[in-house]
Amino acid sequence: MNNFVNEKNVKIISYTLSLLFMFLHVSLLIIFSLHSITPLWILNLFSASFYVLMVFFVYKKWYFTFTIVSFIEICINMGVTIYFIGWGNGFQIVLIGICILLAYAEYIGRTLHYRAIRAIYMMSLPFAVYVTFYVIGLFHEAPYSLPQYVVIFFEIGWAIIVFVIMSLILHNFVVISTRTQEVLTDEVKHDALTSLPNRFYIRDYFTYVELQKEQEGFWVAIMDLDDFKAINDTYGHNCGDYVLVTVSKILQDVPKGIKICRWGGEEFLLLGKDSVGEQLGVLEEIRQKIEQYPFKFEGNSFHLTCTIGCTHKRKEETIHTWIGRADERLYRGKQQGKNTIIYS
Repeated sequence: MNNFVNEKNVKIISYTLSLLFMFLHVSLLIIFSLHSITPLWILNLFSASFYVLMVFFVYKKWYFTFTIVSFIEICINMGVTIYFIGWGNGFQIVLIGICILLAYAEYIGRTLHYRAIRAIYMMSLPFAVYVTFYVIGLFHEAPYSLPQYVVIFFEIGWAIIVFVIMSLILHNFVVISTRTQEVLTDEVKHDALTSLPNRFYIRDYFTYVELQKEQEGFWVAIMDLDDFKAINDTYGHNCGDYVLVTVSKILQDVPKGIKICRWGGEEFLLLGKDSVGEQLGVLEEIRQKIEQYPFKFEGNSFHLTCTIGCTHKRKEETIHTWIGRADERLYRGKQQGKNTIIYS
């Protein structure tokens, strides 16, 4: 449904996150080793190696396991780091940021029908780590400290990283939601077989007509394929579908400004605004094209005709009455021998 959520992009995102986390842990390893904080550079050596393994997980498409273990590693790493160097270094911000990554991971899993995590439950872990080590910090003095410039660097750096990741994901959600809504709206308003607009689409244009002060210039025509049932009975419903698709392509050649929709079954509706002569000329051209078209399906050749009922809108007339009159003209044309246009 959208171009963002597909397996290729999931793999790219997962690789990117693995390499990004690996780079971050290598950087932390260097910083902590330079300041002789042995427990933390050892921890980040493990974490950097861990994300090398995660690259392999992504390669094997073990996305569910990749998400779970990476999430646990982040929580452990942040918690241990806060314990050793204290609360005021910005590492707790990461615990908030990973919650939105969890939500995005669940969305991707559900969309692609993977085994999806339950983000709402997993978010309790970073919350627990956050609260636990905040409370510990109230009663426990961190065994190590960093120079003030490093503390500032961490606070600003983590804020930027978390802000950028959250902004990108939220923006992605907005784009996906908007495009998904557009696609769904388009699907609802278009016929799946012929791709023509359907009743839902044309209903909006009828509303537009009702709002116009001068409504008498609008006309509506209902076209029905003659003896269409015989086509289905003789050649099968696949042939019937072929006919409907072919006729829809013929109708799409009408002049710009004329609205077309599949009204239902083998009926099509046309709606426009012009003089009687122009309108009847368009409809006659459609009738002739369908009559002359050499339909061919699975070795069978045949011809088809159509009947059209048409009428202009009258002043202060409801849309329902207007369409009903066009339908009545169509019925009269069927009674008079078909393959004709009835206008009044």
